[in-house]
Amino acid sequence: MDEKIFMSEKNSNEVVFLDERVTVGQKVSFGIAGAGVSLLSGIINGPLSVFYTFKLGLTTEKVALAMLIFAIWNALNDPLFGILEDKTQSKLGRRIPYLRYGAPVFGILFIFCWYPFLDLIFANRQWALFANFLLALFLFDTIFTIIGLITYSLPSEMCITGKGRANVQVYSVYLGAIGMLGSMILTTVFLSGTSSAISPWFRPTMIITAFVGSLMVFIPSFNLIENEYAVREEKLGFFQSIVQTFKNTQFLIYEFGNFFYQIAWVVLTGLMAPFVGYVLGYEGIWATIPLLAIFLMVFIFTFPASRLARKWGNKRTYMVALSLSIVLFIELFIMSGKDSFFALIVMTLLGITYAPAALLNAPLYFEIIDMDELLTGKRRETTYAGMNALFTKPAISAANALFFWVVGFFGFIEPTELIPNPIQPESAIFGIRLAYTVIPAAALLFVLFFMIFYKLHGPKWEEKKTKLNQIHLEKEQAYIEELAKEGKVSPTYKKLRRE
Repeated sequence: MDEKIFMSEKNSNEVVFLDERVTVGQKVSFGIAGAGVSLLSGIINGPLSVFYTFKLGLTTEKVALAMLIFAIWNALNDPLFGILEDKTQSKLGRRIPYLRYGAPVFGILFIFCWYPFLDLIFANRQWALFANFLLALFLFDTIFTIIGLITYSLPSEMCITGKGRANVQVYSVYLGAIGMLGSMILTTVFLSGTSSAISPWFRPTMIITAFVGSLMVFIPSFNLIENEYAVREEKLGFFQSIVQTFKNTQFLIYEFGNFFYQIAWVVLTGLMAPFVGYVLGYEGIWATIPLLAIFLMVFIFTFPASRLARKWGNKRTYMVALSLSIVLFIELFIMSGKDSFFALIVMTLLGITYAPAALLNAPLYFEIIDMDELLTGKRRETTYAGMNALFTKPAISAANALFFWVVGFFGFIEPTELIPNPIQPESAIFGIRLAYTVIPAAALLFVLFFMIFYKLHGPKWEEKKTKLNQIHLEKEQAYIEELAKEGKVSPTYKKLRRE
């Protein structure tokens, strides 16, 4: 077996096995799919608004307005698709079809984002760019939602224990970091300069990136697994599903904090280009240095963070990491106004503190899905992933809107056809520096406050998880027996290795 079988003592006479039958190949497949999603979505979430503002000249006010309008659709589509995916019944399961057949659409809509065309139709260039930006956000986010709900929620189906999920998440972080790193390198190289000129290599590179990213989602769909027995379970109605989700108080506590966590994450990773270019003064290939420094530290320290989480627990490790990150963001604000070299050192340290945060954010949420199953008797991963996005997707819009509002407030001058490379006043540089450091620091303070009330950890919770594992095994056995009576063999369980 490539995986661990974790045991939990229910009482002195009985040992319950928590069955984690996930092969290394399946973990790698999950990580690659996540990397493909991170590669394409990471280039859109933040960098697209940078492209429209710093390269095409869309005003910061219109970018902020578009993000706020988009937040409405962003908040509605995820719960809708999440519940739809939980209700899906097909020969391939509830999850796999969306990955396999959604991957090509994912790539096509990604390419569309970089080819604005409405300014060729409408006379007013600003409003044409505004409409094109908004349309690109609506279309791309829809397919991103459909695929992202699956890749986000799969670990909670693949494993039951917190340790098992954290182990799967290690693969997700390491391989997903490659996708995120690729997205940030590409956007930093092409979008970080102070010139509004668009490189002739930019759009061809985006086409190649779309092909690679969609392929990374498509191929793993042939090796991933999901809970087949859940397909035949009776589902909750649409409105009942929403009501039951909001009755889970731990869901609300976590999501209030997660909203602010996403703001900090989007600013740190998605809006780095203007900070690196205008504040630190790095351009072209040199602009990737801060980026590589952060991701190298995340890559190195993710595995030690997983070991620390086993000792301290997910919640404590997560909160300590966020506390240290707040201190470093404040230090980055100070140092970036004095010396770019020391600012680079601080950004490198941020990679260390963000490693456990990136690793544990999702496993902490999966515990909430387990609590829901104890409350409702239903397994509703994508419903919860969709309801999660009800908070996180508006957070993406809020991060962009807040960042560009601050930058605009301090006097940033957008490029125009007449003045493609305006000289920015010192106040605008200060605004970019302030937005990139103080916004994440303040957001993470809110995360810490809400995490104080997160209760899904400790010995009593582990006892409940043991009971949940027994329920899963009973459901699985009943499903296999039902298939046997029908003369069928489960394709999922053929993939699983057993002792």
